[in-house]
Amino acid sequence: PSEHLVDHTELAKTIDTLLKQHLDVNGISQFIFLRELDFIYGHKIFYENDYLSTQNVARTYHLNPAQLSQIWRSVLTLKNEFSQKNWLLPARIPQLLWDRLQEKPVNINYDHVLIDDAHLLPPIAFELFKKVIKPKSGQMFITQNPNQGIINPSQLWKDAKLDLRGHNTRLVNPYQINLQ
Repeated sequence: PSEHLVDHTELAKTIDTLLKQHLDVNGISQFIFLRELDFIYGHKIFYENDYLSTQNVARTYHLNPAQLSQIWRSVLTLKNEFSQKNWLLPARIPQLLWDRLQEKPVNINYDHVLIDDAHLLPPIAFELFKKVIKPKSGQMFITQNPNQGIINPSQLWKDAKLDLRGHNTRLVNPYQINLQ
């Protein structure tokens, strides 16, 4: 049977149980665990050593090596539990799309792709966008808010394998305006 996407309530309940059973390291909340889970899948990390050595510039909290190892083991436990139930972990969706595009490329060639709030996306998302843009002539219009401090923009572009030097503009006036 194929996997089906688990709803957020069931995901939260499962992760809460997992945290109580397996994460005996203080300071790891459901929020932190989900952020780390998204980071692992968004950066295509498959091995614990790679996870421990990859700098997560989006991390606004400190995790020591013992906590990172504990998170890694918990991610494997969660992955196995979801696999047994034929549940699809939402964080896996970009990776599955990438895998499918590697196996069977699609003939989609957009002239332009608009990406808003780029600072919220993992590097794998940009790899997916690059797959659907016309080769040589296609363009990405990427917006981000560097003032939100969620991620180091230059590290994001480096991780996404995008060379934006000389191809970017800082807007003087915000493009998202609240009229209230």
